[in-house]
Amino acid sequence: MSIQYAKRSDGTIGDIVICDVCGARMHDEAVDWGTWDWSWKKLYVDVDDKYVVKHLCARCHPRVVWCDECQTFHYKNSTHLVTCAHCGRKFRSFVRQSGRICANCAGLQDDHPRWWLEALDEQH
Repeated sequence: MSIQYAKRSDGTIGDIVICDVCGARMHDEAVDWGTWDWSWKKLYVDVDDKYVVKHLCARCHPRVVWCDECQTFHYKNSTHLVTCAHCGRKFRSFVRQSGRICANCAGLQDDHPRWWLEALDEQH
């Protein structure tokens, strides 16, 4: 959850903005919305056909991407489970790669990038 409600020392209630990746707080106490830290990013992401507000701190924002399949943020250099578009098998893939085809099925297609690169190597 990006926003938590907290009670201030004077008894009033305010919001605490929390990073959805690392859990860092924008400020240590409840803040008014007029004191937004502009190094943070407020994003609208599509979760089950509804736009949901997510907050990212300045440290996490350049290092993560939203994954539509997992419905969560991933670090760009990490891996995640993907379902193969051809056989339905689950396999682990790098987040930065957009391919949704497992290694077994990839070798069967003539238009797959790996096949194309291997064909270029054979010509030289």
